[in-house]
Amino acid sequence: LLVLLAIARWRKTHKRFRASTESMLESFVGTLRYVRYTRGIQVVLVRALLFSLLISVIPALLPAVGLKALHLTSSHLGILFTSMAVGALLGAIFVVPRARETLTPNQVTILASLLLIVVYILMAAVRQLETFMVVAAVAGLAWTLAGSEIWVVAQQAIPGWTRGRLNAAQIMVSQGGIALGGLAWGVLAAFTGFEYTLLLATLLVCYNLSISGPLSLDFIRSLDVEPGTPPPLPALAETPELDEGPIAVVAEITVEQEDRNRVLEVARDLGLIYLRNGASSVRLYEDMAERS
Repeated sequence: LLVLLAIARWRKTHKRFRASTESMLESFVGTLRYVRYTRGIQVVLVRALLFSLLISVIPALLPAVGLKALHLTSSHLGILFTSMAVGALLGAIFVVPRARETLTPNQVTILASLLLIVVYILMAAVRQLETFMVVAAVAGLAWTLAGSEIWVVAQQAIPGWTRGRLNAAQIMVSQGGIALGGLAWGVLAAFTGFEYTLLLATLLVCYNLSISGPLSLDFIRSLDVEPGTPPPLPALAETPELDEGPIAVVAEITVEQEDRNRVLEVARDLGLIYLRNGASSVRLYEDMAERS
């Protein structure tokens, strides 16, 4: 209440400059545009979504298995969640730093997926309280290991000027995946039972392992998100105002025939940069009369 009162009484002494600020809709559209034309961010968001859907088995079924299969009391259930928290804490302190020193980002997530497979199999088989507490601790470790690595890769892949909105997109994808996954796993367990649901979750984790190669997070090692030197402004007979609408920028270059394919590859990459930074379209034309 004191914090809310302080915020209510807080008065800024400077005026806000609104000339270059975006509206909520423009910011949302800009985020979608950047994600659409950036391969690295697409990989991060897809991996975050898949991880959230698979990890949601733990909050959805761990207490249910404890109550229905192990017949835990409310105090035991609290200890169960404490065990998971202790596993996550110890993993963040001792396991995550060492894993990042010896493994690539993609290998860290693979290790976490392997731990999830073990956790889901043991959740379906173990019916002893003490052992189940250890399983909960390993679940917390796997959650911390993969979740923190995906978040770190995302921070390294996001440029500073759009970090806020892309962080919001990642949080929305992750939390939405956990919410939808928890609902789906809970409904499935109600109809088929815990064992079959956990078996399906194990198979899906194995599938997630199979696509960790095509959707590898190791791209971050060669990614450079530092802003480049802006090109010099062209000489214009009349400088347009900021609100006069779109303009067309035309550049003519001469390319040797042996460099043609390389130039096309660079032009595609450059086109993606312009598109995700706000260009409505990027086109490349070739003068057939001068092709030789």
